[in-house]
Amino acid sequence: MDNYNHRQATQLTYKQVNGLYPNPIPKLSKCEALKSYKKLIYKFGRKKHSPYSWNMPTGYVRWNKGWWKMIHDTSHYIFRYRKGHKNKFDHCHQQALLEKEMVEFAIQQGWFNGSLKPKVLSKEEKKLKKIENYQKLFKMWEKKQKLASTYLKKYKVKLKRLTN
Repeated sequence: MDNYNHRQATQLTYKQVNGLYPNPIPKLSKCEALKSYKKLIYKFGRKKHSPYSWNMPTGYVRWNKGWWKMIHDTSHYIFRYRKGHKNKFDHCHQQALLEKEMVEFAIQQGWFNGSLKPKVLSKEEKKLKKIENYQKLFKMWEKKQKLASTYLKKYKVKLKRLTN
């Protein structure tokens, strides 16, 4: 593929990518950004896609510029990782295809519809969750107390044997 056709294919793919986003693009919260970023890294930045023998580290996410910028920057980050950080020019057709795949994944997962937003709990739900948590903690400390008393008995017997 010559340079002109490659550039045309890249531009066409970027147009398709931009056409996939909902209009208007919803705002991106910090919580959504962190969750989506980690999921994108996990899905597309695995060692099976790269010359490296490790999975891609998560790194820093820019969330305050919106969905488009976050996915675009993440696609560049993953593309460089996949190419072993040897590619000098990463606004290429393969990177645009990767970005398209990532946007399609986000749409399929329902991220633009708010599926990553944390569930807002009512006062009663919060209270029930706290009660459940305290019950778990109580059981855990009871177990530890039982274990400690068992060890105290064991050590008492051992000390008795050694002192007699």
